[in-house]
Amino acid sequence: MNTLVECRSMQIKMISARDLKDGITNVYAKVSLSKDTSERRFETKPDETGGNNPKWVTEMSFHVEESKLQYNKVKLVFELYEKRCPFICDKKIGKVKIALKDLFNKGTDEEFRHDRNLSKRKGIVEFSYRFSPDITAYSLPGPLKRGMKLVLKATLKIISGGIC
Repeated sequence: MNTLVECRSMQIKMISARDLKDGITNVYAKVSLSKDTSERRFETKPDETGGNNPKWVTEMSFHVEESKLQYNKVKLVFELYEKRCPFICDKKIGKVKIALKDLFNKGTDEEFRHDRNLSKRKGIVEFSYRFSPDITAYSLPGPLKRGMKLVLKATLKIISGGIC
């Protein structure tokens, strides 16, 4: 069942990471919002040449529920991974969560660049963001039922052969 809610558009540009641990290659980023009922997630392509200072310049867009934004109920989540061969799970490098309200309070109609340390100080993530100044009604899909999520996860494990 779809729900009509007031939303604000947010554009993210995933620019780069730097000062990651030496010896890391093929780094990619997953970007998502915590507490996001649509479970929308973006992924950059692995940077094959950047080593421990990968660059992506990948743009993505989210619809953020205004009430969750104003009441500090949602965070922007960056997770960095090292891409490995197809038969080995990708290695997680680090994760950072940033309250959207903190970003929103800095401004809504200008583009900013923001550096943020990864968890356990394994490097810095660089991104820019922009909130739309207008709030619009947007139809969000309802959350998946718990049983449905379990079926999807089980299906993915069978397809991948249970390797990861």
